Amino acid sequence: MIEGTVQISIKDFDKLRKESKRLDLLIKSLRSCVANVEDKETEGGSDEWIQIIEIDAKKVARLAAEYADVEEIRDVDIIKLINVESLEPK
Repeated sequence: MIEGTVQISIKDFDKLRKESKRLDLLIKSLRSCVANVEDKETEGGSDEWIQIIEIDAKKVARLAAEYADVEEIRDVDIIKLINVESLEPK
């Protein structure tokens, strides 16, 4: 842990506050993409559990595209999720 004091200008503080609000909005938006979370006992009779997390792919793709370095996203644009199959455990 580091202790001490820091001096920051009002302009920098306002910029940090703005970015903090943007980050909070992103977190809320990501949480809204989760459709369902289910706990499931693993096979084999052990006391281990896994989570099955269902995520709305369309919402995630749209959100990622909004934060990508593109000028504008139109309704006619195509957003593709890649590497989706790699998310399932082997």
